[in-house]
This record gives sequence, structure tokens and C-alpha cells, in this order.
Amino acid sequence: METKTAAELVALVVREIREHPEYDHIAGVSVMPRIPQPSHPANWRVELSVSGSWHIPEGAYKIVERLQAQFNLACSDDLDKRTAHVPAVDKSFPRQQRRWQCMTS
Repeated sequence: METKTAAELVALVVREIREHPEYDHIAGVSVMPRIPQPSHPANWRVELSVSGSWHIPEGAYKIVERLQAQFNLACSDDLDKRTAHVPAVDKSFPRQQRRWQCMTS
């Protein structure tokens, strides 16, 4: 299984989600480490945030599950460097030109 940084995983999740216009209300993606368990072997988890009172679509979770099956989060002693977040979309840009930036927090 290939290893990626938190910022790389966020970028992958965002890219996949943005391919679905019906998920446009997803405003942020955060990747955090987790302890792998037999029922869920991925060593990272995702939190999705939405604009307004929308629900997170099941399909978005399926995207995350597929990526979790393909990639591991790079290990580090510094947990702060393994957490990455994509902030809400800059609404001043048209949808096609919105800029998503991966930042470590």
C-alpha cells in the first residue's frame, strides 16, 4: 500500500469529491491519524464539513473508503504535522476557478 502525507491525502479526497457537482456543498476536508483496527485497517480518518445544513452524501464516504483501501498515512512522531485541512472554498471565485489549498495545521 502506498504511503501519502496528510496534505496529499486531502488533495486526493478533494479532487475525487470535486468530480461530483452534487457534492459542491462539501466545504472542507480534514485528514487525521487513527489507530488501525481489524474491522477498519486504515491508519487515517477523514472529517468532511458542509456549507449550511446539508447532509454529507453517502457517496462521499464511499470515495474516502476507496482511498483508505489504497493509501496509508505517512507515519511521524509529530501528530500535528500529520493533520491537514482544506479550508472552505473562496466564494469570490467562480465555481470552475475556486482554489483549494492544502494546509497543515
